[in-house]
Amino acid sequence: MRSFIPFRLSLATILLLVAGCSTHRGPLLTAEQKELNIESFQVVWETVRDKHYDPELNGLDWDAIGEEYRPRVAGAKRMSEVRTAMREMLARFGQTHFGIIPVSAYESIDGEDDEDAEAGADGDDPSDSEKKDKHGYAGLDVRVLDGGAIVTAVEEGYPGAEQGIKTGWELLAVNGRETARVVEKVLKAYDDSTLQDLILARATSRKLHGDVGDEVELRFLDGAGNTVEKDLVLVSEPGERTYLMGLPEQVVRIQYNMLDGNIGYIAFNGFWDPDYLMGEFGKAMNSFMEADGVIIDIRGNGGGIGALSMGMAGWLIGEKKMQLGTMYLRNQELNFAVFPRAVTYDGPVAVLTDGLSASTSEIFAGGLQDLGRAKIFGTPTAGAALPSIIDRLPNGDGFQYVFANYVSEGGKVLEAVGVIPDVQIELTRESLLAGQDLVIQAALAWIQTK
Repeated sequence: MRSFIPFRLSLATILLLVAGCSTHRGPLLTAEQKELNIESFQVVWETVRDKHYDPELNGLDWDAIGEEYRPRVAGAKRMSEVRTAMREMLARFGQTHFGIIPVSAYESIDGEDDEDAEAGADGDDPSDSEKKDKHGYAGLDVRVLDGGAIVTAVEEGYPGAEQGIKTGWELLAVNGRETARVVEKVLKAYDDSTLQDLILARATSRKLHGDVGDEVELRFLDGAGNTVEKDLVLVSEPGERTYLMGLPEQVVRIQYNMLDGNIGYIAFNGFWDPDYLMGEFGKAMNSFMEADGVIIDIRGNGGGIGALSMGMAGWLIGEKKMQLGTMYLRNQELNFAVFPRAVTYDGPVAVLTDGLSASTSEIFAGGLQDLGRAKIFGTPTAGAALPSIIDRLPNGDGFQYVFANYVSEGGKVLEAVGVIPDVQIELTRESLLAGQDLVIQAALAWIQTK
């Protein structure tokens, strides 16, 4: 089973970077499972050797590396040890979009204890587990600002809002686990990485997602400096559910409306479900044709299907023979050409980004920036822009691997660099407590001058 997923930073990969995985958990492997793991290792090693875009494999001695890690997989007693060995091997590249996705992640992408899930350690009937809605949702968004985990969004009609939680509150603990310790650990591990914001957000808010019906105990510091405790019960996440071969279920959401000043606003969380997303994006753009400006908010958007960036750009660029950038495979080049719509929007466009804007989001923002078609506001993106494919291995796990490099139209390599906004502006706790989004305000102010 294969999924062509250019520009996707796997949520499972992010999760495993944060949580790690115990080498002493899970059931002992059977002889049959050991054989499947050895076969899976060989598939991983050969795939990277034959399909990585650099025939020199970034100067690595891949034969020697294979000889180093193959015995570890062969001698592993538990699946956690197998995955750890293969992840360490892939980490030698120092690139995003390499990863091993546990088979249990296809049931629960944000589950902390994948080994327990496979072992049935909680005593649940597997058939009951499969019936659970794995997209539990609190209606809260959390980012790390000035060293603290700060609530940056509270969605009306969902548990967070119903419990009176406000933007700007600092999240101190989740289920008794202090967020400060998590933040400190991630800051140290990712001190010089463009992925820092992405990992921080995932690490501090991961327990705000889970199974529908899960209870979450939260402790906050409110705007007045008081400690506030709240208990939430997760509900089903809103949005369109979609599957692509090789990936767990994805949920895509898009919203659009007119802001004061006749300015259109669009926000969406991923480049998934082409029919739904492109249909809704098209409706939005058609409704904005007479707007004085358009804001496209891709903060927190982790990417998805690369081709959708070209389709969206076609609503904003009327000139022919334009492209967002070029994808370089081992033996060929592919241009990300823009195909203009019959009617395009020609007013000012602002694109909002942050450290969680990854993959296809970076291609979209960087391409529009290079073409002079949009002004970028916010903070630098994640620098995770390598095209990848996800295969299922003989042992059932998913394997995500890089097969191409990407360079923006302006000649910028986005991997490990990201898109640098034209106007760099950060959210602050003070402004959030006041109910203000400084990034949107900056974009509005710019549009009003055009």
